[in-house]
Amino acid sequence: MGAMSNDSALTALVASDPAGGGNRVSLTFLRTFLSSAPPVEPEQFTACPVLMAHPAADRWTPPELSLPFFGRITARTRLVLLDKAGHLPIEEPGLSQMRQAIDGFVSQLLPR
Repeated sequence: MGAMSNDSALTALVASDPAGGGNRVSLTFLRTFLSSAPPVEPEQFTACPVLMAHPAADRWTPPELSLPFFGRITARTRLVLLDKAGHLPIEEPGLSQMRQAIDGFVSQLLPR
């Protein structure tokens, strides 16, 4: 949980929340999560464009862990690395960058 956020007060708050980070995760959940496969391989995914807004300073899931899978997606993709943002991206400028990325991505999909 220490890598949830780059803000130590927020990390402590999340870790103490019994409905969130202070909760336990069953071994069954972890086993299922770690052994599952995507229903569609990324090379066959063409259903819609994909935006990945990834925190650049994520210490829990660094971008290097996500990029190989993301790079295999066949559909149109857009990557935005959120500057100075941790796993729970509340830090600026990452939070504003995420908002702008989502707004721009969705507006491109809407009919004019």
